[in-house]
Amino acid sequence: ENGVPMPNVIGYTENDALIALNQANLGMGSRTFETSNEVEKGRVIRAEFEVNEIIPRNTSVALVISSGPEKIEMPDVTNRSEQAAAEILASSNLNYTTEYTYSDEIEQGYVVSSSPAKGTMVSPEDKVVLFLSQGPEFKDVKVPSLLGKTLEEAKLEIEKNSLIVGETSEDDSGSGTPGTIVSQSIDAGETVKEGTKINLVVAAERPALTGSVTINKSQVSKYITNDGYSFIRTNVPGPASSNLERYAEAIMKLELVQTTEDGRTISRVLETVTVTPASFPYTLSGFEGEPGLTEGSVEVTACISEKIRRGKHTTRHSELFHLEEGAYLMDTPGFTSLYIDEFDKDELKDYFIEFREYEGMCRFTGCVHIHEPDCAVKEALKEGKISQIRYEDYVGLYNERKENRRR
Repeated sequence: ENGVPMPNVIGYTENDALIALNQANLGMGSRTFETSNEVEKGRVIRAEFEVNEIIPRNTSVALVISSGPEKIEMPDVTNRSEQAAAEILASSNLNYTTEYTYSDEIEQGYVVSSSPAKGTMVSPEDKVVLFLSQGPEFKDVKVPSLLGKTLEEAKLEIEKNSLIVGETSEDDSGSGTPGTIVSQSIDAGETVKEGTKINLVVAAERPALTGSVTINKSQVSKYITNDGYSFIRTNVPGPASSNLERYAEAIMKLELVQTTEDGRTISRVLETVTVTPASFPYTLSGFEGEPGLTEGSVEVTACISEKIRRGKHTTRHSELFHLEEGAYLMDTPGFTSLYIDEFDKDELKDYFIEFREYEGMCRFTGCVHIHEPDCAVKEALKEGKISQIRYEDYVGLYNERKENRRR
C-alpha cells in the first residue's frame, strides 16, 4: 500500500529524470558519473532500482549519469597526407575539418599540425581541426638582369634571388657573345613571386668557316731577285761580309688576320713552309677562321732567305745569361726557331711570370688573356705594366700551339 513502481528514467536527462521520479512520489538520490560510448553525456545510464520494481514511497533513487564517451589520446598525424590522416582519425571514431596554412618545411597538402594537438585526451564528440600545408609563402622579388652573363653565372644569379632556372635554348642567329645569355623570359626589374621559373636563351657557338688563299710572286717580290730565280737577304754590315746573299730556298710564314665585331684584331699563323721562287703562285686551302667571323686577310709576315732553314750566324758558342727576377736569355748558334711541344696551349700563360699577379682578377675563370673581355692582363698591357713585345710573343706561341693541336 505504501509502495510505488520504479519509473523508467534510462536515457533521461537529469532534469527529466527528477520530474519522472517526483511524479511517482520518489526523489533523486546520489548521482555518480561514468563514461559511455552509447549514452549521451548528461543522460541516465542506469538507476538504483529496476523498472517497475515496487519500492517505498518517497525513496531517494540513486542514478548513474553518463559523462560522455571514453577519452583517448589524440594521434599524431603531422606530415601525413590528408587521406592518411583521415584514416587514422576514423579508426579512433574522430571526425575532422580542415584549414590551410603556409609552411616552408611541410609538403603542400600534408598536415602541418592539429587541434587538439597530438597527445591531448579527446573523445569522438570533440572537434578536430587539421591544418594542411599550402607550401611556402612566396615573397615578391625583382628579376635580375642576366643578359651578357654566362649560363653558369645566370644560374647562380637566379638561385640567389630565390627563383628557378627554367628551360634553356640556343640562339644561332649570330647575336651576342657565344656562351652568354641573349634573352630571358621575364624582363629584368619585373616583380614576381619567389619560385618563378626564368627561361634562358644562350648565344650558340659559331662554327669556324674554312677558306683558301693564293700567294702570287708579286706579293713576295721584295724577297726575290730581279731575275726571279733566287731569294735575297740583307746581312748586317760588317768586316768581310756583303750586303746581299742569295738563297735557292726560303721560309715563308702565312698569318691570318681577322677583326671581331668589337674591333679587336685576332692573328694566327696558318703555315710556315719552305718555298722556292718556282713555288708561286702558292695556294693554301681548308684553313679555319675564328668562330663566327666570316672575313679576314692572309698576310705574308715573313719570307726569310735561308738555305734549307740555315742562315749565317755570328754566334760561335752557347751561352746562358741570367736576367733579373729569375729570367734567363739563351744565345746559341745554329737555331733560327724553337719548337715547343711539352705543354698545352692553356698552360702557356703559367710560364709568363708577369701574368701571375693578375690571375683571378679576370672576369672569366680560365681566361687565356687573348680574346676574352674584362681581362686583367690585357688591362695591365694597356697601362704599360706588361711588355708589349712579351705579350705579342705569348700570343704568337699560343696561336702556334693552338694550330699544332688542330693538326
